[in-house]
Amino acid sequence: FRGDPLVYFDSAKDCQLLPGFKHYINVLTHADLVITTYSTVGPDAALMDRPVIVAGFDGYKQRPIYQSVRRHKNFTHYQMIAKIGGIRIVEQPAEFLPAIKDYLTHPEHDAAERKILRREIFGFTDGKNSARIVSEIKKQLQ
Repeated sequence: FRGDPLVYFDSAKDCQLLPGFKHYINVLTHADLVITTYSTVGPDAALMDRPVIVAGFDGYKQRPIYQSVRRHKNFTHYQMIAKIGGIRIVEQPAEFLPAIKDYLTHPEHDAAERKILRREIFGFTDGKNSARIVSEIKKQLQ
C-alpha cells in the first residue's frame, strides 16, 4: 500500500509539531475508514465519527504475547473502548477484509456506539474545552 495516494501511513513523530498534527486531524476528518492497532488513533477517529477497525492480530504468524499486538487489548483504556463499542476490533485475519468491505459499504454501522464512545471518552465535543479550563484555573486562583 505504500505509495498509494489513497492510503496514508502515519507515525508519532509526524504529529509532534503543529503542521503534522493539523495534517493528522485533516486525514482523520476526511478518511472513509481508519485502520489502526490498539492505539489512540482509534478514539481520535471515532471523535470525527469515522469508522475504525483495530487490527488486533499479528499478521502472518502469531507471536508470543510480549511481542504481539494482542497484548495491547489488555490495556485499561482499550478494555473500556471494547466494552462501549464503536470501534471494531478484528482479532482474526479472516475477519479483516469483510470488516473493511462492510465499513466502506455501510459507514453508518456502529455510529450509535461511536456517539456513546465520544461522550464517554471525550465528554464535551463542543469546541469549548479550553475556555472551560481557563475558567477553572481562574476560579482556583481567586
